[in-house]
Amino acid sequence: MGLSSPQNSQTFPNQQNRPNKKCRLITLGLLSLNQKQARSLPPEGGKPNGLIADQRRNRSTKLKSLLRRLCTKNRGRGTPHSVQSTMAFPLEKGTFDALIFDCDGTLVDSAEAHLYSLQQALAPIGLNMTPEWYHPRHGLGPDDLLDAYEADFKVESLARADFYERVNEAYLASIHLIQEIKVVADVARQWFGKVPLAVASNGIRKNVEATLIATRLRPLFYTIVTADDVEHGKPAPDVYLEAARRMRMKPERVIVFEDSDEGLESARRAAMRAYDIRQVWSPMRHSHGLRL
Repeated sequence: MGLSSPQNSQTFPNQQNRPNKKCRLITLGLLSLNQKQARSLPPEGGKPNGLIADQRRNRSTKLKSLLRRLCTKNRGRGTPHSVQSTMAFPLEKGTFDALIFDCDGTLVDSAEAHLYSLQQALAPIGLNMTPEWYHPRHGLGPDDLLDAYEADFKVESLARADFYERVNEAYLASIHLIQEIKVVADVARQWFGKVPLAVASNGIRKNVEATLIATRLRPLFYTIVTADDVEHGKPAPDVYLEAARRMRMKPERVIVFEDSDEGLESARRAAMRAYDIRQVWSPMRHSHGLRL
């Protein structure tokens, strides 16, 4: 399939979605280290403290070793490892330095859980959201989605804080509905430990972390950037630029995986190359790969 530049399958459900205790503990350790590193990043052009950097690098190496063994053990559990999954997105070593993945709709199929949570949050005020309206707009950030909903249905401005609280509560209650998108998750597994991997999402951190842990994908990613970390969500480039900054990577040396027009525009504005996974996988249509 084609890799878009800044200038111009099938999915298989996990047999088990609950992360084991070892996975959670290692993930929490890595997350804590990642947050400390992000807080201590020097201004652009500055240099980090050498001793602190060495200490964190050593801790990171040990954690990554544990995570690599864990992910190898869990790889493809319940299903044969598909050659097609690794061939759907041709990646040539040396042509990129890092990979960044969108979360919802790219790494995981969470559309039904998100729609359900929105419907549950709207029900107490006598409103509804149909699948036909929601799915074409699933790539929008929370505020942009509600702005569009209010405009299209002439709804008075919703009390956002209370509404989001109901949405998040319903989402976490329905997280068991979420499954990995194997054709994309296998790319992360294939390149884990070889190049830095990150997730950049329009979602809030609590939901993104819970989603990745529930689908057993969290150990693959050292860097997680969410709407909580930036001023502007997609289609602005903020989340991708922040992920590249935390990984200390040049944007033009990063490849992005996305499933929405807003996400692809975000990657383009960040000067990153991108794969549109909808050419290989979508909730309503599955294929076994694309021609170049």
